[in-house]
Amino acid sequence: MGVRHFETYLKKSPPEVRREVNIAELASEYTQSTGKRPIIAVDGRNLLRSVHKPRDNEWMLGGQMKALVQDMQSFVSKFQKIGVDLVFFFDGATRENKRSTWLRRRQDNMKKIVQLFRKLQGNFNQQYMIPPLFGATGAFVAKFECGCDVRLSLFECDAAMAEEAHNKDYLGIISRDTDFVFLKGARYYFSSVDMNPDTMKAIAYNRKDLQTYLGLKPKQLLMLASLIGNDLIPPEDLKNFQSHVCPTNNNIVKLVPCLVEYIKHKYTTERCETEDLCHIASDVFGNETRAQDLRESILSYLPSSAEETDHLEPSSVAELSLEAPWRRILDVARQKHESCSVTTHLYPVMIGEAFELSTALENYRFEIPHTAAIYRPLRQRIYGILLHEKPGAAIVKEWCIGSNQIPTEPLEVPIIRPDNHPGLLHLWDESCPDDTKWRLFVDCLTRQKKLDASKLQELGFPFAVPVAVIHYLQQAMPWFYFDGKMLLQKYVEATQYGKVEKALCSTQKDVLASFEKMKEILNSV
Repeated sequence: MGVRHFETYLKKSPPEVRREVNIAELASEYTQSTGKRPIIAVDGRNLLRSVHKPRDNEWMLGGQMKALVQDMQSFVSKFQKIGVDLVFFFDGATRENKRSTWLRRRQDNMKKIVQLFRKLQGNFNQQYMIPPLFGATGAFVAKFECGCDVRLSLFECDAAMAEEAHNKDYLGIISRDTDFVFLKGARYYFSSVDMNPDTMKAIAYNRKDLQTYLGLKPKQLLMLASLIGNDLIPPEDLKNFQSHVCPTNNNIVKLVPCLVEYIKHKYTTERCETEDLCHIASDVFGNETRAQDLRESILSYLPSSAEETDHLEPSSVAELSLEAPWRRILDVARQKHESCSVTTHLYPVMIGEAFELSTALENYRFEIPHTAAIYRPLRQRIYGILLHEKPGAAIVKEWCIGSNQIPTEPLEVPIIRPDNHPGLLHLWDESCPDDTKWRLFVDCLTRQKKLDASKLQELGFPFAVPVAVIHYLQQAMPWFYFDGKMLLQKYVEATQYGKVEKALCSTQKDVLASFEKMKEILNSV
């Protein structure tokens, strides 16, 4: 993530750039000097692999959601013990100018998944993977299970996260995204892979230290990130140029000094208008029109660019001309999005952004119905609920990975409006009767063979969720009910014993009673 291979460069940097620190000591010094409780911003999605480690007895792939939640809680508690508050940030939708990068990463994920299923069909060796769905639900774990403050960005959270950290003088940022070394953010950037939460020892980086060490001015440093390669400037587009300025360009430690010398001679004005970057674009791409790409890359690292662009996206601008009732709905929806009161997909779809579904743990090598296709009718009805009051809404664009062929164009999916819709503002209001919400919930699951809304309401959460999953699908906080290891264990036991009471419910009467209610609701359809 971030600037290509720059993590390797940082690890081999001298002490002027790479500082060994103790976060507890830094927090104490911060409090003494400011009189404030220190805050550290956490890049939520990038933290997952660092927080959740495989257990000694981990023998299945994924599914251990409760264990992952416990690891998150343990991580947060360790910072609370040293008097540090954590604020988690999570990405929203993918910007279209980064769509090619998103697709390329999905292609890389696809290769790993195909390889995994080959192993499962052959001689299986133990292999660890983060439980599926956690990328989509991690924000809710941080907020509801760990009690942390959580921010959802409309698009990528990097710039907004760095800007808040800078404006509010956060002690640090925890991530594994080298973009934060180039962004004007917190006092320190802590790489999550070089941090030990037990001892609070970490490696800290600072943008000013890097800038001083390289002898670059602020925007020259951002040009360096662009010429190394990032999410906006594909590394493959830079190969010829990098080979020209540095024959050993496959070595990042040798490449950086060469690029620094080029920048010092060719980018002296630090102006960021397209006409000022044409000569560099000509050198780098052999095409002056690519100056706009360089400009976008530099601007992506500057303060306020993310929030300004959030409001200036073509789809968002179009919303301004819509009727007042829909604008009021959007205002409330944005507040819910930013405060992590709803899932990350809702608000972007409401303002006209595409829905995206990444790779899942499914076998893409065979011509069988895939996740994206199976769930599409459900999504169409959910779109209908979200966009019921939006003037002229008819379709939603989708970028979904559903086969071993990565899509090159989004799919336009028609929305299906419900027959009875009380209005989004009423649905979100506390005065809205629960039975109204449950009826709409049941209506959006299937068009025919409806579940009994009153019985499902009586069953309540979390048991209503697996009932809905079995009936069709509904995803909500899966750590309450999904455990991959237990699923297989109970399946084997049920097969061997043949008795539900013993195999599935451990002869516990209250558990058996809930099981019977769930079975009754499903059998009544």
